[in-house]
This record gives sequence, structure tokens and C-alpha cells, in this order.
Amino acid sequence: MGDYKFAVNQQKLDLTLVLRNAQYYYHLTGTSFYEPLNFNTADEFKEVWNQEFISENSHVKRFEYLAWNVFCSHTDIATDQQNENAVQQFLAEHFGEGLVKGIHDKDAQNIVTRLQQIHNELGLMRFTAQERALAQLFWFFLEKERKDYYTKQFEAAAIITQSFTAKQGFEYLSRELSEEMNAFASAHNILKETDCINAALYLKQEDKENFLISEKAGALYELFTKELKEKGKDLEFLDQIRAMYQYPSACYYIAEGALQAFDPQAEKDIIKETAGFIITQKLDPKNIRRISYEVTIKELKSLEKDTEYHLNYFEFVSRLSHFNTVTVPKYKRLQELKFSWVDEKKKH
Repeated sequence: MGDYKFAVNQQKLDLTLVLRNAQYYYHLTGTSFYEPLNFNTADEFKEVWNQEFISENSHVKRFEYLAWNVFCSHTDIATDQQNENAVQQFLAEHFGEGLVKGIHDKDAQNIVTRLQQIHNELGLMRFTAQERALAQLFWFFLEKERKDYYTKQFEAAAIITQSFTAKQGFEYLSRELSEEMNAFASAHNILKETDCINAALYLKQEDKENFLISEKAGALYELFTKELKEKGKDLEFLDQIRAMYQYPSACYYIAEGALQAFDPQAEKDIIKETAGFIITQKLDPKNIRRISYEVTIKELKSLEKDTEYHLNYFEFVSRLSHFNTVTVPKYKRLQELKFSWVDEKKKH
């Protein structure tokens, strides 16, 4: 070639998938080759297309993901050292998930500690208003024979649980109960979006003669019945509910509609919870619980300086539970598909 020198691209050509303008393209590294990916299934994964890490998206931060996963297996109050160990163990076992030591682990430990405190202070009130409402209505309308069957099972489970420390066991009972609850909710078209596994866990532990009620729902119940009484309609209304007991859905929608008409500004969950007690008429003031489920945390390393983090137990549990059960599996599946698409393309 004489004295001529040519620039040669030494980079090894490799086929990858890249995201450009919300569309996936096959791309040969080191070249200007881009070919659009034509797979219809990809649309199912739009939610996770732009997601860089399994641990974070526009709704969930990495320290929250880490905190939730540790909390799920450590709900009892633990020492700082125990929580630190649990966080570090998760970090070590999930290398490559974008979790940064010294930042996300410190924040996650802080969140785990607060979650444990709130979780244990709430007791049975840690179950959502909807889960508790479904459990109460299911039990109220359950035939005596099935009630007796479950009561005996609960008693046996309680004896074993008190005698041994293992928390496992009796999953079959929770499963059977949750399936029957699900069938009840579907058949009567009430509270169908409820997590029936949680509702079953709640019912198993609750005193069936003394269902707990939140302070807000208790106040709504008192104001509603007081208003009816002042108008001389309380007995008539309750008789009307009782007359409809053979139609659980009618009972529920009459109670819910009456509460909405009485207080259009009331929170939906509070109305659902109160409706249960309007139907069963088993509210005892001693079962009203004032619950605290929010805390403000300062100086988290993952957030900008002076940014406060508001932890709402119920909002956090709902959001992170959805992320872990819906978003994470979808993200993993997309990674598998991307690998198989590239592999398939290389063969052609």
C-alpha cells in the first residue's frame, strides 16, 4: 500500500437491540445499521420499555424497591444491626440491579425500620379497609355449616401457632378461605378488586364477634345513624337492610349509596368499611381504632438535599406490591424476549 494509511474500525461487530424514539431497533455496534423490530408482543411491554433497571421506574425508586424486598421477609421489629445485615444480604444477592452501596442501602434500612414500626403498631389494622370490609361481610353472610367448619380450623391453627414458632403451615386454609371469599365477591359483585389472600389472613386472626373499625369509619357511622335517628328514619332504614339479607349485593349497594348521599366527600375506602358495619349492625365503640400510618423522613441520600420523604404505609405497600408482582416479572420477560429476538436475528 506504500505510504498510505487507512483507518480501520477494529471494533467487533455485534448485534444488539436499542431503543430510539419509543421504538426498538436491531443495531450493529460500530455501524450505522438500524432496523426496526417488528414484534406485536412488544406492545404489551410498553410499561417497561424505557426501564433501565429492574429496581426502578417512574413510580418506584431504587431504595424503595430494596426496602420493600427486605421488609417483606422481615416484618417484625428488628435491631439496626439485623436490618443492616438483611439489607446487605439482599444487596449482595442482587448485584447488577442498579443498587448503589452507601446510598440505596442506607436509605432502604431507614425505610425498613419505619415500615416495621408502623406495621407492628397497626396490628390487624395493617390490613386495608377493603380487605377488612370483605372479610366482615363474607363472614356475616356465610352459612352456619361453613362457619363452624372454618371456626374449628382456626382453633386448630391457633393452637399449633401458639405451640410452635414456625410461621409456615396452614397455607391450605388461607388458600381455601381466599378462594371462597373470591367466589363470594364475584357472585355478589362487591369489593371484587380486593386482595382475597390478605382478607383471608385478616379473618383468620380477627375476633369474629368484634371486628375492628378505623376511627374515620367509626365517626362516619355515628354521624350517619345520628342523622337518620333525628329524621325518625333509623329503624325503617335498618329494617330495610335486614329484609334484604338474602341479597348481599343489594344490601351492600343500598348501604354504600346511602353513605355516599350522606357524605359525598367521604373517602371511598372509609365508605366501604362503614358500609360493612351498617349491614351487620355490629359496631361496638370499644373496637374503634385510631391508626397512625404516615411518617416524614428527612435526609435520605437518594433524594436531593433538604427533600423530605413522606412514607404512607398503605400507599407504599400498594405501590411496591404492584411493582414486584406486575412490573418486575414484565421487565424480566422483556429481557428474555430481547435476548431471544437478537439470537433469532443472528441465525438469519
